[in-house]
This record gives sequence, C-alpha cells and structure tokens, in this order.
Amino acid sequence: MLFSLSGSAQRETIDLAGAWNFKLDPEDVGEKEAWFSENLPEIVELPGSLKTNDKGNPVRLDTEWTGSIYDSSFYYNPRYKKYRQAEDIKFPFWLTPNKHYVGAAWYQKEVAIPESWGRKRILLKLERAHTETTIWVNNDKIGMQNSMVAPHVYDLTDYLSKGNHLISIRVDNRIKDINVGPDSHSLTDHTQGNWNGLIGELSLEAINEVYIDNVKVYPDVQNAKAKLKIYLGSVHEKSVSGTLHISAKSFNTKKGHHPEPLKIPYKISKRNDSLEVVLEMGENFQTWDEFNPALYKLSVELNSENSGKDKISTQFGMRQFDTKGKNFTLNGRPIFLRGTLENAVFPLKGYPAMEVDWWKEIFERTKEYGFNHVRFHSWCPPEAAFKAADLVGIYLQPEGPSWANHGTSLGVGDPIDEYIYKETELMSKYYGNYASFGFMAYGNEPSGRQVEYLTAFNEYWKKKDPRRLYTGASVGG
Repeated sequence: MLFSLSGSAQRETIDLAGAWNFKLDPEDVGEKEAWFSENLPEIVELPGSLKTNDKGNPVRLDTEWTGSIYDSSFYYNPRYKKYRQAEDIKFPFWLTPNKHYVGAAWYQKEVAIPESWGRKRILLKLERAHTETTIWVNNDKIGMQNSMVAPHVYDLTDYLSKGNHLISIRVDNRIKDINVGPDSHSLTDHTQGNWNGLIGELSLEAINEVYIDNVKVYPDVQNAKAKLKIYLGSVHEKSVSGTLHISAKSFNTKKGHHPEPLKIPYKISKRNDSLEVVLEMGENFQTWDEFNPALYKLSVELNSENSGKDKISTQFGMRQFDTKGKNFTLNGRPIFLRGTLENAVFPLKGYPAMEVDWWKEIFERTKEYGFNHVRFHSWCPPEAAFKAADLVGIYLQPEGPSWANHGTSLGVGDPIDEYIYKETELMSKYYGNYASFGFMAYGNEPSGRQVEYLTAFNEYWKKKDPRRLYTGASVGG
C-alpha cells in the first residue's frame, strides 16, 4: 500500500491498487451473513475486473447474456453445432470471454490510517466502477452509488480514525431498478461487456478541514474572460474566512501566456458555499481548436486563518461552441464535423483504457485519417479520454449511458428518467472544464415519450451549462 502526496502539499493519498480479498456472491447472502466483518477467502488484483482475474462461471450454451440476440438460429441450426460444444463454445454475436458473471461480488482491503489524518476530510475514490457499489467500513454501512459515467466518491471522514480498518466493497453489475437498456454500450456484451470490477484510480485522500470541493471554468472568448465558480467546503459547522490565490498559465504551446493572477477574500458561513470570480485573460490570450489546441492550467489555492491550506488544479481552453443558422461555429468561425464512432469495444480487457497516452494515440490516429469529432455511442469515456482529446484537438460527444429502446423507454415515469439527469450532472461536474467536451446527448435512439422528455432535457442543459451544444439523442451506430 503506497502512501504519497497527491495534487498539492496539502493533500495526501493512500494508493489502494494491488491485492484485494474477494468472494463472489451469486445468492446475495453477503450482507445478511455480514461478509464485511470477516476476511474474504480469495485474492484478486485491482484495478481490474473478474475477467482480468479469471473469476466467474464457465461460459455455457444457456449463459444469460446482457444484450439482444437478433438471430437465434445459432442455438438450433445444424451448421453451428460444432460451435455449441460445451468444451469450446464460440458465440457469433460478440467476443466470448473465458468466464462470465453477472451479480454481486465482494472486494475487501485493510487500510492503515496515520495519526496525521485525524482532523482531515477523508474520501474514498473509485474512479470507475461497474456498476453499483455499496461500501462498508468495518461493520458500518456507508452507502451505495451506481454511476456509470463518473467516479464513485465516498466521504469516510467519520469512519476512519487512526489505526487499521477493513473496507469492503460490494460491486453488482446486474440491471436492476434502473434499466438503461441492455443494448446500451455502457454495459452490453455487444461491446465492452457487462464486466464486474473497479478500474482506474483507487485511493483514499486526506484533505484539510477547510477545502476546495470543485472549480468550474466558463470561458468567454468574446470578452477575453473566464468566469470561475469555486465550490468551498468545511468539515465543521462554523464560519471560516481567508484568501484565495488564483493563477492560470498556458502549458502546451510554444508561446506562453500568463493572465494576471488574483487574490480575493472568501468566507464560508456553512459547511458548503460557493463564489464566482472573473479571471481577465488579458491581451493575446490563446484560443483552443483542432488546429491550435492551446490549454491553460488553472490553480486555486485556499488559505484559511486557522485551518491550513488547500490547492487544486484544472485545465481548460478558451473556446466557445455555438451555432449560426444551421451551422456549427467555434470561436465565431464555422466548423465542419468530420466524425467517427467509439462503440466501447475493448477486446483485450473488456473495459475502457484509463491511461491518457492510450487515448492520445487513438485520437492522433483519428486525426491522421482526417476526422476531428468522436461520438461515444451510449456511454461516457473516462477522464483520460478528455485529457487526451484536449491535447490532440478532437471534439468529443460523450453521451449518457443509455439506449432506451429495447426493454426500457423515456418519459413514462421509470427510474431512468431521473437517472439520466443525475448522470449528465456528473459528466458536467467531472469533465465539464475540458475544452474537447463540446457536445452532449442523452444517449442513443430512445423510445417512449421521448419528444417531451428530451425537449425538456435540452432546455434544462442549455440554461444550466452553456459550455457545449446539446441534442436529445443520436441515431445510428
């Protein structure tokens, strides 16, 4: 277990990557039998999935897959008989994994909390889980999250004191109350597969008791400004004041640019507060597009009178996506989208790559073929894809994790209606500052009362976050 600094000298992390105790729970008895209070018997490596750890059940002819089968003749046509043999089944519909499992699985790790974390806010970060996680610390149940687009982040401040603690995570990849559609590329076996596991960053992070929770950047190219919305927080219910130091610097172009830094006072009157600040970009600021993807690193440092410091950074580009008549524009100039499709097909591991360099190579090859736009069919890629697209100069269209057509629909009062709003809120929160995030759709080819639902959806997002263009749904694949 690695103990290291992360982001700034004020934030510390414990890296949770490595060996975890493990046990499958196909009968859903783990919570009733209190598996969170005992040491699980098997070992897996995380980040990873059941597939990468060779866990699950052998694939059989009667395996229940996630995804529609449009031609059932495979199961009875004589010419396919040799592919139906139990010792060597080969399904024609998608890649055939060595093992298959849909249900609950438990992952468990003991962590040692240092004494220096005693007065700090402690967060557990699971960068990408598939799909529903439930957390226990020792015998205490913390809660459940089920986002398919963003990190699962749990506040464990009240549960992790100095010493050793057992963290248990139950991951469930079944389609349950919230049905996004079994053919959605976020989970279907047609594409990446309905995997069970935890990938990307797995960590505990300790933050000072007064902290910066998030920063949103709204570029205003026409007026040479960037509006910042800074979200602040405090572990304690008390008034706190201090100063914020704000600076920005271009970092990926030959010609550097430094807007005038800011020093402003702040006051937190409750546990959570926010303030808006305008950063003047000054003369000769650089804009971002596919030809010159100029980026800025924004740093915000918090100094409190009695509660230490905090600092976070984010990257952004000065760009404005808009429309003029029936045409798209970027920074006031017409652009023509030459797009390709990313269907979440990852045959080696069965889940998305989490490394910037991997995505950077993909996007560079995309540009070599003359494309400048990538649509993510009914799924949202991890943060690494946005970082890479920013650097390369690619216009991204991530989507909510749904193809609400087969077995589900929009606007009829099902849980998916609220879920789509929650998921797109998380996309805006975690990826909204990235210059490449220029377009967003609910997902793919909906059914139900989709016109009414998606009209309201578009209007909501156009008012809430004007940093990109919105469409109700995409069609085609």
